[in-house]
Amino acid sequence: MFPSVSVIVPCHNDAEYLAESIPSILEQRYPGDLEVLIVDDGSRPPASTLYSPLDPRVRFIRQEGAGAAAARNTGISDARGNYIAFLDCDDRMLPGRLERQVALLERCPEAGLAGGDITRRDLDGAEDSWGIFEAFGEAIPARDLGGGDYLFGEEFRESVLRRYPFNTSVMTVRRKALEVGQFAGSPVGQFASSPVSQSAGQTGQTCRTSLTSQTAPICSPVGQSAIRNPQSAIGARFDPDLLCWEDWDFVARIARTWRVAYCRYPVIMYRKRAGSITTTPDPRKFQSRARMFARWRRDFGDLDEDQARALRLAENDSYLTASWEFRKSDRLRAMGCATRAFCAMPRLKSLKSLAAAMLGRA
Repeated sequence: MFPSVSVIVPCHNDAEYLAESIPSILEQRYPGDLEVLIVDDGSRPPASTLYSPLDPRVRFIRQEGAGAAAARNTGISDARGNYIAFLDCDDRMLPGRLERQVALLERCPEAGLAGGDITRRDLDGAEDSWGIFEAFGEAIPARDLGGGDYLFGEEFRESVLRRYPFNTSVMTVRRKALEVGQFAGSPVGQFASSPVSQSAGQTGQTCRTSLTSQTAPICSPVGQSAIRNPQSAIGARFDPDLLCWEDWDFVARIARTWRVAYCRYPVIMYRKRAGSITTTPDPRKFQSRARMFARWRRDFGDLDEDQARALRLAENDSYLTASWEFRKSDRLRAMGCATRAFCAMPRLKSLKSLAAAMLGRA
């Protein structure tokens, strides 16, 4: 018996892409039950009037303009699958994605989420493939499972606080990883005890190997819990307040309690879109990133002093970037962001930014 999978596809006034994205899901050769939830986030006209596949596995859910993060949360609430995969409507799922990621998660019960590489198509049509190995640019201890599959170690929890890991479209999540913890700051149940510690207790050791090294794994003993303080872990939903950073926040919160698995294999075709917030210097997204770092400091009670300081610095830098961008259009907001930067971490750089905003300098 293969576990069931729900694929959540948010859509807002871009139903023209569904004619490519939905078939790429339905054509997956996944042997278990599959459902596709298209969450129409207030499209005009409704997406179902422009695209209506004759396949009982596809369902439309309608909500009124709450944003992509809220649309994904709606899909999670309505999903029936043991595993939940995500795909933005303008991306395409590459062959073998579901079978490979579900098999990896079944093989690694301590993993709550699986990511993967992408093939990216730029605005000029050029394509390249890359993933977290290239993005992080550092060696993260991981267990090499063979065939391009990896299970990240505890250190991933710290690495993901410093670097954006991977976008939503590559994620497949274990339902159980979403049934505990908190929704974006609101209580929905008890904190989880660490599933990592259960696995470690059975094996007694974990193999660690550099992602960039071909050397043999080094085995080291593991204590009763690979998570220092499981009760500080926070569960995850997508936070609608975080604009284009909700996927980063989502992975960071899953990683507080669960391990993260990874396929070093392109699982989606990602298409850049002109004018999207991810491709423009919109100051709101830098404000949003600063708020994310501040929330992590508040929510993650097991951070050590160096980690907390690094998050304060990241918050400071994000507000300074937002202040710089706001100077071009809104001096009061520029001043506000510079003030928040100083509150996060008092630095001369913050005072100079505040003075420049007050004087209206670009």
